[in-house]
Amino acid sequence: RKLIEQAETQDPPITVSIGIACSTLENPLSSDSLIERADRAVFKAKDEGRNRVVAYRAP
Repeated sequence: RKLIEQAETQDPPITVSIGIACSTLENPLSSDSLIERADRAVFKAKDEGRNRVVAYRAP
């Protein structure tokens, strides 16, 4: 993410927002649930100002 931010590019500048979700062997998630959680995390990253990495945290 930082390398992309620092790269010399044309306007508009390029940023990267990343959402992370994980599953464990003890508490496995379906692929749909995992993708839904990652989507929530990436939208939170964008809402918080873009150009960041956010991990999903269960409520």
